[in-house]
Amino acid sequence: MSSLNSSEGDRAALIAEIESVARKQGIQKILIWIDPKATRAISFYKKEGCREIDPAAHYGDEAIDARIIEAREGAFCLVERVVRWL
Repeated sequence: MSSLNSSEGDRAALIAEIESVARKQGIQKILIWIDPKATRAISFYKKEGCREIDPAAHYGDEAIDARIIEAREGAFCLVERVVRWL
């Protein structure tokens, strides 16, 4: 029996599928926006290898950089995951 509960197992399967599609398209990072009140979700994503985005980060993409500013202001938590290449 897995140590993941059903919803964590579903999220893990979703991450694996997203990562598979990203790999096929040559995408290197996945950014995930999370409600800052969703502490269980934040913990789950960190456990899955995501890390919180540095609030001073700049990606050179206007839309992403705007989201980082919003995250800095507490609108949501922003994490990234580097796509694993098998």
